Amino acid sequence: MKTRTRRQERFRTKFGPWAIVTGASSGIGREIAVRLAAAGFNLVLVARNRSAMESMATELVAAEGIECRVI
Repeated sequence: MKTRTRRQERFRTKFGPWAIVTGASSGIGREIAVRLAAAGFNLVLVARNRSAMESMATELVAAEGIECRVI
């Protein structure tokens, strides 16, 4: 697991440990999911392309040490 910055920890403390990202299989949604995972948020990923989401979730869990749910 990566070391989080003080700013990232304050943000996570303020808003809680989970974030929902819609449209997360590509584009802006994907980038938001990547950045939230880097900040230590567990993610609920929502998109039409389930296989892309499952692949992304596996990558984020391995890279960032977070939890992911795919819907």
